[in-house]
Amino acid sequence: MSTLSRDEVKDMLPAYTLGALDAEERRMVEDGLARYPDLRAELAQLASVAHGLGASVPQRAPPAALRAQVLAQAAPKAMPTSQPSWWQRFIDALSNSSLTPKLAVAALLLSAAFVIVQVVAQLPQGMAQLATQRQLQTIAATGSETVQLNGTQNAPDAVATIRFNPDDKVGALNVNNLARLSADQAYQLWLVNAEGKRWSGAVFNTAQSGDSLVLVKCPTPMGTIVRFGVSIEPAGGSKDPTGPGVLRSAQS
Repeated sequence: MSTLSRDEVKDMLPAYTLGALDAEERRMVEDGLARYPDLRAELAQLASVAHGLGASVPQRAPPAALRAQVLAQAAPKAMPTSQPSWWQRFIDALSNSSLTPKLAVAALLLSAAFVIVQVVAQLPQGMAQLATQRQLQTIAATGSETVQLNGTQNAPDAVATIRFNPDDKVGALNVNNLARLSADQAYQLWLVNAEGKRWSGAVFNTAQSGDSLVLVKCPTPMGTIVRFGVSIEPAGGSKDPTGPGVLRSAQS
């Protein structure tokens, strides 16, 4: 008998709850529940949700279009196999005439709940990105200081500007005509103060158009920075510049 990982057991709990697994798969899930007892609480919650949903809706069949849409969104991507997957059997179970309308609706709502959970899990990241974009737009529109960066011989057509308020520790880097790098490389912005101390201000790539708007972060007020430069570094950035420079300010 194959052994399932914790994530695999968790993914199969909805089908297990609705009795859509064969005997071998049920044994695999039950073995997993024995090895991962923390999942039992989730199973009990799913069973409660399925029962509650089934009892809370009128006894009528769900619209076919809604069922198809929800299942298409919820179904995991898998390689074709010669035997139907547990998920396919889960879908088939929803179409089985032996299911009562209440249970069919409950299964659809349970599937929809999983889709909603996945979306909600991504909300913090999406909200953080939105907040960053708004911050960038504000800086780009209201920053009182502007520094021009010109392309070097390694990127002669590239240009960029950095806008910031001198007392702030953030700025907005607007890049144009800078070639998009491969996945194992990145552009890195360097900030240098009057004493020659250098910091990394941002690690970024450009769009296919060669443009990018990047949030710059500095450990000191931006007004203390006297030189700016951009170099090509390994993906994730470097501690110090190691690659060719592509942009530099007039003071560099």
